[in-house]
Amino acid sequence: MIKKLLVLPILFAAGVIGGATVAADRLPIVVGAGAAVYHTPVFVAAEKGLFEKHGLEAKVLVYQSGVEQVNGQVNNEQLVTLLGAAPFLSAVSNGMPLKVIAGFHGNPLKASYADIFGVAAAKGSGVGKVEDLKGKKIGLHVGSGSEVYMTGVLADHGLKRDDVEFVHVTAANSMAAMSTGDVDAFAVWEPWIANVVANAGAVQLVQGGCSTCYEPGITITTNKNIAEKSEEIRRYLLAFAEAQQWVRNNKKEAADIAARWLPGTDSKVLHAVLQNAPLDMRISTNIYEGMDGKTIPTLLELKKIKRKVNAQDIVDTSFQKFLESKGGQYFSDLPMIPADLRF
Repeated sequence: MIKKLLVLPILFAAGVIGGATVAADRLPIVVGAGAAVYHTPVFVAAEKGLFEKHGLEAKVLVYQSGVEQVNGQVNNEQLVTLLGAAPFLSAVSNGMPLKVIAGFHGNPLKASYADIFGVAAAKGSGVGKVEDLKGKKIGLHVGSGSEVYMTGVLADHGLKRDDVEFVHVTAANSMAAMSTGDVDAFAVWEPWIANVVANAGAVQLVQGGCSTCYEPGITITTNKNIAEKSEEIRRYLLAFAEAQQWVRNNKKEAADIAARWLPGTDSKVLHAVLQNAPLDMRISTNIYEGMDGKTIPTLLELKKIKRKVNAQDIVDTSFQKFLESKGGQYFSDLPMIPADLRF
């Protein structure tokens, strides 16, 4: 069941396994997810009973942007939040007591990453390559990782931010913006790029490909939750790890599940995106190099964060160590993290 909540804009909630009364042997939690295909493991954990299996009674909130997710986390709407690095770093630079406790998509073997993002040009825009975007309007969610990503893609192709016009458009409105000609191109996370290509005749210009970007999906929570609800967090991470492995091995059914949670998306499109989705929740010491060397300097340059923060101060490594110790079976199908990259 999906219902609209009034506490945050464009927010949906889906009640998950079990009744309204929390079973005595289960701990209640709320998970803040996003309207994107890479959050599919959360939807799977809800529908397949994996939260219950790991001793949880879970509710999932699906937000439309990272900014809204951060607000929900800080306002104690949820135990954990899955989002991109940019809105999280903006929040901690403003003094919000948040920490990274895990990833949820990415590649722990690399310190550059932008695989979930893409750029597509509108049909009839005359844009066939990134260089053609000069003087054009690019739709994206201002303040999100897509803004950082698009800035990096432009630089990789010899363009400056001033060479284009950024237009704030939410991911959910990408189809309408492309179809009406309000923008010439769109930069966003999947499945919205695949959606406009499949259903609006858009032309994909690039997928990932940003040399200066480090935009992994991260799982965050508050310092207070780490201190007071570590058991709930550990159970959640094990449930998510199992669900993520299940998605890697059952992409067609996972796409069907995700389509029920992401209105306006087609299961065929979602299935296509999941074929090469980097569904790896593990983090490594590359998170320090990636954030300190790429994400944070870019956000400072764009004036998206007020002060420099150090990655080691905002990452709690204890939960990664816990996952390696208690959940190793859920990563057996993934490349091993070398010893020199482990915490």
